[in-house]
Amino acid sequence: MDNINESWDEPIKGTGNAKDTVQQIIKLIEKNYALFGGWANTFEQIIDLALYALQQEEEKYMQAVSKMDKRAVQIASEIVGLLIKAFCYDYCIWDYLGEIYMQVASLSKSKALGQLFTPFHICEVMAKMNLGNVKERIVKAKVDNKNCSIMEPCVGSGAMLLACKKVIIEEAGLAGLDYFEFVGSDIDSLCVKMCKIQMILTDYRYMVVLMLEQVNKLQCNPDKYIDKSYRNNDIRKVTIERTTTNNIVIQKGKYHNDDLNKWVS
Repeated sequence: MDNINESWDEPIKGTGNAKDTVQQIIKLIEKNYALFGGWANTFEQIIDLALYALQQEEEKYMQAVSKMDKRAVQIASEIVGLLIKAFCYDYCIWDYLGEIYMQVASLSKSKALGQLFTPFHICEVMAKMNLGNVKERIVKAKVDNKNCSIMEPCVGSGAMLLACKKVIIEEAGLAGLDYFEFVGSDIDSLCVKMCKIQMILTDYRYMVVLMLEQVNKLQCNPDKYIDKSYRNNDIRKVTIERTTTNNIVIQKGKYHNDDLNKWVS
């Protein structure tokens, strides 16, 4: 992220190991799920806190953490930090939340978490087949003055959309994402939240805007922005240190893109 402006148009190959990141997160959940009130509660609370923080929904965020064990908030912060590092520093695009969801479901034997998602390597193959020549698509988008749409009717945790983003940045750099919009739907609200978080963590334009906004808030009035009792383990502090958010707005059942141009320099 430090050299984002210098390498915006350069193709990017992610670094890091996605499976190692998943296992680190699973170990944190496995050791601390009792703090959240159970397996299913753990996953859902982490998802909710991450979404509130990344969307800067201050009131919802503080309402949620006020009801939680402070140690649970710290664990959630660590997990979000690992995801931000993987997506935004290593550019290691992968379906982290989908894999974590399935492993938590298996470990907890919870019927509440009962879905299986398409393996990410298969999503990558499908993305390459469907996208074809990414640079040609971008040229056409420029000529037509219209972004290419990528649609997923059963979006799940967003694996197919993530795979498309990975292919795009590998072929056309982060700037290539400016010429695509990602559209999907799902009847499961938890899936929609997972998808939104992962779309948020792979929007590399708006991430810079959010980071500047977060830093400004903390510098101007730190006591008001981050409650003293949560100062050392607040997810929003993690987002200040290595942050991102997304221009995609997701509601239950569907999501759509805001205007990309407002963040394009």
